[in-house]
Amino acid sequence: MSKTLAIIHFQPVELFPPATNLLDYLIENSDVKIVLFTNRMINVQLIQYSNVSGNLKIYRPSVIPTNVFFRYWNYLKFYLFTFFYLLYHRFTSVLYFDTISSLPALFYKKIKGSSINLMVHFHEYVTNKEYEKGMRLNCVMHKFENKMSNEFSWISHTNIVRLNKYAQDVQFSSHKLNVLKVMPNYPPLKWLSTSVNRNIEDKIKLVYIGSLGLETMYLEEIVDWVNAHADRYSIDFYSHNINQSALTFLNDHASDIIRFCGAIQYHDIPKVLQHYQVGLVLYKPVSDNYIYNAPNKIFEYFACGLDVWFPKSMSYALSLTTVDVYPKLIPVDFDQLHDFDDRLALSTKNYQQRLSKICCENVLSDIKNHINSFV
Repeated sequence: MSKTLAIIHFQPVELFPPATNLLDYLIENSDVKIVLFTNRMINVQLIQYSNVSGNLKIYRPSVIPTNVFFRYWNYLKFYLFTFFYLLYHRFTSVLYFDTISSLPALFYKKIKGSSINLMVHFHEYVTNKEYEKGMRLNCVMHKFENKMSNEFSWISHTNIVRLNKYAQDVQFSSHKLNVLKVMPNYPPLKWLSTSVNRNIEDKIKLVYIGSLGLETMYLEEIVDWVNAHADRYSIDFYSHNINQSALTFLNDHASDIIRFCGAIQYHDIPKVLQHYQVGLVLYKPVSDNYIYNAPNKIFEYFACGLDVWFPKSMSYALSLTTVDVYPKLIPVDFDQLHDFDDRLALSTKNYQQRLSKICCENVLSDIKNHINSFV
């Protein structure tokens, strides 16, 4: 199908703002028509993604239920529907997100050969050992994907460290290194703040937005610390994906300074964040994916004029640390919060204000131009 791009995003696309930002950008800045294959959400308090443009069609062949038998049946439905749609409509360009989305695209490329422009973007970095220990289906697709890696025209990760580790894992051919790209998780231009909400003499309002777990995040540590500094801090949590242990913990510790506020729609984040001073990232270093991560929330908080406190174990994010300007990006040892000098972290004395200028529009032009050169 000429002038049409197929995008395969197995996980419900609403759960991945960088993917919806890319869709919005391509629709607004290109005349390429897009057919998106994704799955339906269940038990998630988020508005289903849509776009009024006539340049986008969305197909949702299945859902992902918790029952194992029906889960694999829905996997099969998704893969078969997407593959035969690609085959029937003869797409020339296909972009998929993460290994779990790969099967229809890889089979289609195998059949159609060099006439197909095949692209992949990885939201996450997964080591070969993690693939081996994970879901069998994903492991098999990963091996298939690796065998075909030199047939891709575009392979991107969210930062250069993840990209280099991927290239080492796959033993990528040196003559194909030009297809390796970095596509960071930046927010839209319209999010960029023109001011900073800051008065450290008042109570400081901390905020956390994103998935929440008790074992994989510094949830207990930050709640205990805020309770110990109740005269100076409050913290609000927003999440559409919270496990039961984390929810129980927050309910047990609920107070006027510790609040769980439920889900938040992505487009509402800027107006919500204007009421806070510090945005938190709470990942523990449980895998390379977290250690070499610069999650979209870092850039979203920062774009909206908040300081960002992130774990010092996130080694790639350390390169983003600010030294002499504010808002600040500050690494924190969440295992030793009793040693944290929060007043110094919040101080703006002798610091120059410099608001964020990073936005997704500045980094998505590369993939737009790449797509346009093929369709």
